[in-house]
Amino acid sequence: MQAGLVGKKPTQRSDYTDYYLLRKPASFMGHELVVIEEEYMAQYVGCCVSPGAGLSVKVNGRADNLEAFARQNKCTFTDKVDLQRTLRDVGVKVVLPAARYATLSCRERDAER
Repeated sequence: MQAGLVGKKPTQRSDYTDYYLLRKPASFMGHELVVIEEEYMAQYVGCCVSPGAGLSVKVNGRADNLEAFARQNKCTFTDKVDLQRTLRDVGVKVVLPAARYATLSCRERDAER
């Protein structure tokens, strides 16, 4: 937020998750960062909050480093995600270029798997 990569308010909040679309280019482990997620309970909306964070990237080349990061940090890595649809399903209106997208989820439920 301080660097202006994302706004102070999320682009969208759905259930327990804040979704922040990047405003400026940034990378994560050599991949283009597209969305940052933060899951937490601000108020009870039903079952089941799983505190933690996640992110979505446009993959540049191989994703081995993301998979290794997920294993080492007890996160869930998902490759070849339809990010356009995923975001639309939670109410985020954005047009993304055709590309290979992947997600990392580092929430309590991921660590328990």
